Parts: sequence; C-alpha cells; structure tokens
Amino acid sequence: MEKLALIEVATTSLRLTLAEVSQNNYFVVYKELAENINLDKHLEDNGTISQTRIAGCIKILEYFKQICNAEGIMRTVCVASNSITKAKNCHSFLDEAGVVIGTKFRILTEEDENREIYNAVINTLDIPKGFIINISSHFTRVVAYSRRVLVDSVALPYGYNDLIEKFFDEKASNDDYAKKCVDFMKTQLADNVSFLRSADPESVVIGTSELFSAFGKLARKITKYPVEIEHNYQTNKAVFDQVFDFIKDNKAIDLKTDMTIKGVSSKTARQIFTGLCIAKAFIETVGFTQITTSTAYRSTGLLYEEVLPELVEKPLMDILKHSLQATINGYGLNADEAELRKSYAITLFKQLKIIHKLPRPFAKSLQIAASLYGFGKKINKQFFIRNNGAAILNSGVIGASHKELVIAALAASMENPTNFNLNEFIKYKNIMEAGDDEAIKKLAMLLHLAETLVMRPQGVVKDIACDILGNSVIVKLITNLDPKDPKIEVNKAEIEVFYMEKLAADFPRIFKKEIEII
Repeated sequence: MEKLALIEVATTSLRLTLAEVSQNNYFVVYKELAENINLDKHLEDNGTISQTRIAGCIKILEYFKQICNAEGIMRTVCVASNSITKAKNCHSFLDEAGVVIGTKFRILTEEDENREIYNAVINTLDIPKGFIINISSHFTRVVAYSRRVLVDSVALPYGYNDLIEKFFDEKASNDDYAKKCVDFMKTQLADNVSFLRSADPESVVIGTSELFSAFGKLARKITKYPVEIEHNYQTNKAVFDQVFDFIKDNKAIDLKTDMTIKGVSSKTARQIFTGLCIAKAFIETVGFTQITTSTAYRSTGLLYEEVLPELVEKPLMDILKHSLQATINGYGLNADEAELRKSYAITLFKQLKIIHKLPRPFAKSLQIAASLYGFGKKINKQFFIRNNGAAILNSGVIGASHKELVIAALAASMENPTNFNLNEFIKYKNIMEAGDDEAIKKLAMLLHLAETLVMRPQGVVKDIACDILGNSVIVKLITNLDPKDPKIEVNKAEIEVFYMEKLAADFPRIFKKEIEII
C-alpha cells in the first residue's frame, strides 16, 4: 500500500490531502488539512505578497512536510492555483515552498482547473449530462458535459469575495444587495457563457465547492433530510430558494458582520449568501429544477489524474464498482469473500426475480450490501451484522443514491430477515416509498442465503440454479463446472446446504413460497 500526498497552494488556503493507494490503483483519502492564508489580503502596494505572510505560509508547509514524513509518504504532488499568479513575487514564493517540500510546484492554468473539477465530478457522480458550477472566493467556473464527454468550460473572474467588495453596502437591505449580485452575474453569464443558450433540459445542475457543501447542510436541516451524506445530495430549486430566503430573512443571521453559521462552514454568512446569489443567477439562467451537490473538488480530480491518468481520456464506466473495490482494498476487507458473496447474491436476485418482483435499482443496493457485508467486523467481529448499517452509511461509497445506500445498510444490518426494525426504517421515511420495507426484507433474505455460501473461503459452490415449481423454489448448488469431469460429489456442499436450510422456515414468510436446497 503506497501513500500519496497532494499539497495545494491557493490565494485563500494551503491544503494537504493524504491518500492510500493500493497495488490495483484504487485510492482512499484518509486525512485532509486546510489552513486559511488569504494571500490577497496581504499584498503590498507594489502587488507582492508580504514577507511576513510568506514566512507564515512556509511555516505551515514545513508542518505539512513533517506530517508527510511521519506518515511515511512515498509520493508528493504539489500544485498552485492559477489565481496566485496575481502576486508579482508568486514564482519566488513557490520556489521557496518547493525547496521546503522537496518537490517543485506546478501552476495550474485556468483550463487545468476546469478540467480537474470535471474529472472529479465525472468519476464520482453517475449523471450522464450536467452543468457543473464551482463558486470560490474569486472565480465562478462553469463546465458543461454530455454523455460523459466535456463539452465546454468557462472561468468567470468573479467569486463571492469579489461581489462583496463590489456591491456590499451596510446601509442597503439584504434584498437590494441580493438583487445587485444576481443581476450582475446573470449579465456575466449571458455575455461570457454562450453554451448556456443551448442547455439540454435533461441536464442537472451540479454544485461542487465549499459553498455548495454549506448549502447542502442547511438544506438537509431545513427539510429534515434523514441522511447526513454530503456527496450526491439531490434536491431542487424550491429547496434552494428556501435556503436562500432562510439566510436572507433570518434576523439571527447578521450579514453586516463577519459572523459564521455554526456547524455549517468556516466561511462567513455574508460569503455564503453572496455565493448563493451567484448560484441563484446560474440556476435561473439555465432554468433547471434539479440540483445535485458534490464534495469532489479539484483535489479529487488531481488524485484521479495522478493515480489513474487514463481517466483523463476515458472516465470510469462503473463508478459504484470502482468505489466498492477501492473501499474493500482501502479498509482491508476480504476481497475474495466479498466478490463471492456479491456474485451469489446477484445470481439469486436474477434467478428469483419472478417471485421477488423488485426492479433493477434494488440490485444496486444488494450489490453494496453484499460487497460490504463484512465491514461491521472492523467495529466488532462477533456482532458485526448490527454494525454493518453504520459502516456502510459512513463508508464513503459513491455511485449510488442516498436511498440506495440506506436500503443496503438496512438490509445488511438485519440479523434475522423476518425481524424487521420498523423504528429504524421510519427514520428514513422522507426518502422511502410504499413497499420499500418489504423490499428490504427480501434483500436481507437473499443476502443471508448468499452469506451461507461463503462460510468456507474456498468457494465450494461454483454456481446456483433456481427452479420455481408451483409453491416451491428449488435451489441447486453446483460444485463442479468442468465439462470434462461430469462427476457430481453429492456431499461436497453439505455444509452450505445445512446452513441454507436453517433459513428455509423464514423464506415463505417473505417470498410466500417454500424453499428446498439440493
């Protein structure tokens, strides 16, 4: 397992991201540190960064280097945001920083930054068409893609700090301030982002930045959303407007001061609100109603480019599969056992479709539950099933909706497929539909059946054949696939048959049919 460090220098912050990279080039981020530096507030009259601020940045970078040494980092990638080139002495500063770290800093072009944001989103969200908007302190980046191909991108030189400096007036009302910001950004978008005029109505607005992370936290609190997962949070314009008005009209939130919104962001309420003004201008310009938030920022794109450079030309085709494998490798789960269990579970799902009658999306939840069924062992090996749910929901797995993750978590945490925890299900009622409780029971039963087949790690059962005859389901465990050796060892799978039959009494309660194992 190799350890990789990514160090980023921007005008507002210094960032350190540490990731573990497996031999198969799957990576898992395990530590992130960010320190605010606000270089643009420490420019001398001649346009150079003050020596005092440079010394402070170098000290932080020295800390980063010591952390990397202590972690046993084997590879370090250093980049600087293009915005830092506004300072006349940026090159001498980066040269000094490179000496401290031991690796030269690469200054990203505007095209580089747009591409890395696209790389991050396209390899972490299963959305075929989208308009990505990234709002930072000094830039608003818009990236359009279709059929997982980058179509066009623009970087507008206006972020929330620029609009604050341009329009903020302590005497003006919040409504007047918002109108000036929104109208200004609508003009900028109309004049400089021509590809918005031909926006595909099937596209989705994808917000990716610390601003949208803050928006997502507020939206989930206001709507009492039951899942605290930031990435791939899906909402709509009505909720966006609700959050916007909540900040604008809330007397407890003073936009005239530098107050922050506790538990939401280190950015000030004024910065968040101004950023949302930019987002509002964009959303109203494109006219879309669906909004998805992403926690995959530039750093994620840079990591993908470093670990899997081939993704620059051809993005991941199966995000969920890749994410599950990365999680299994990164957390030291038994990969062979997970693959066997998933294979058995999906085979049962396909062959018993006529009796479970679940649509295909439920197969994705089953795939997650089966692959990560042993994750609870990282908490308690003996009573791992009860811990599977929390482990799955906090695994960071991507490529599935929040509902699909919740269903996987609930199914994987049922110690008895017939003993359904209604109280646990009710917690997620806001994202569930009628019949989902019965679906979870069915997935749990399939999962338990699959689990009996991995009691021996050798993978004795090579295939499963299911026949549905009247009120009975006959499950045949096949132990020999060699056509040159037709010999059938009747007792070879007797252990698996023995434990599968223990589920036979509960099977009819869920599927309304008897089961026979041979």
